[in-house]
Amino acid sequence: MTNKVNYMLAIIFLIFQVQDTIAQTTFEWETATDNGDNVTEILDGITATFSGLPDITVTDCGGCFGSTNNLVVSDGITDGMSVSFTFSEPVIVNSILAIDGNSANIDYTFTPTGGSNSTVIESLTNGSASVTLNWTDVISFTVTSTGSLFGFDDLYINDSSLSYTDFNSNNIVYYPNPVQDILYFKNIDNLERVSIYNNLGQLISETKGDRVDMENLKVGTYFVKIQTTNGIETVTVIKE
Repeated sequence: MTNKVNYMLAIIFLIFQVQDTIAQTTFEWETATDNGDNVTEILDGITATFSGLPDITVTDCGGCFGSTNNLVVSDGITDGMSVSFTFSEPVIVNSILAIDGNSANIDYTFTPTGGSNSTVIESLTNGSASVTLNWTDVISFTVTSTGSLFGFDDLYINDSSLSYTDFNSNNIVYYPNPVQDILYFKNIDNLERVSIYNNLGQLISETKGDRVDMENLKVGTYFVKIQTTNGIETVTVIKE
């Protein structure tokens, strides 16, 4: 009996190891799209957007500051400003390589939106630092500093939805989409909360019911996080 229990525990442990390996996504910006005022990359169905200052772009600096090929940068001329990363759904943010293009010993302040997470202040040495964040349920974060030559690479995240089990999102029905006033939900067992985020990752409203009043919201794209006792699913809704 003991051998059988140990065998089952080993199998369960292996499953979680494989799941964690599959879930981790690294934004290295090798397939990124430079949109002029922002840079986007889509990996594993998740879109990460880098924006916030003039001259946002993606570049290959030949491995400078410990980067790998491409990195995202902002050469904005205004000092003491912020840049931001926004995700198409809540994610677990593990770490990021932070770079100051002037090779300065400078502090970067990382402030998350979404989840219950703390601000992280990291001191860059000679213009770079690998920053451990360990945030959960994050839909965006900003990076603020007194410098202006921001650069980033190797953004490690996990899909938050893969951290939950026994949640069959295929049965969820939400309508209408696009929506003008009321967004309805059906086929959701053990609903705990529905949260609405705008495209900047800011929480707009929450409800515990199976309908959301979006009549007074501005026209645009919103992320709707559906939380049940079995897990979390995030869907995209268009407000007309």
